[in-house]
Amino acid sequence: KERNLIKYVHLQGIQIAVKACFKEGINSPIILSLHDQRFKNIQNSHLGTLQGNLIYSKLIFECYPNYSVTLRSKNIEDTLNLQFKLLTDIGLQSGNDALSFYYRGLYVFSNTNFPIKEFNKKEKITIDPIFSTVSTI
Repeated sequence: KERNLIKYVHLQGIQIAVKACFKEGINSPIILSLHDQRFKNIQNSHLGTLQGNLIYSKLIFECYPNYSVTLRSKNIEDTLNLQFKLLTDIGLQSGNDALSFYYRGLYVFSNTNFPIKEFNKKEKITIDPIFSTVSTI
């Protein structure tokens, strides 16, 4: 019964970690872009972009979409879509995975689409200071 009252999911934030599946020290520039693929227009779908380097084997960044999506949305699975590209050939033989991804989301289920009070106002996309020497927003 209570489950029927829940109509929205509020996407407050998402943290994404990219980890190299190869040794540290290999120059491996990468670009990552987070989109809401429900939009046809790329400018409207864009949530944030990070350009970095996996030379130290990992990157972690956070994005704060801060909007709600109805659970009845036809394409709810397209709401958060991560696209990435290694910008150089690192020489890994085909059939081997170069990267692994980990993510965790901060979301709230709700029966209303009214804004949820922001408990920690941040930029739309942030990187941990430890990665600031090898990445830019």
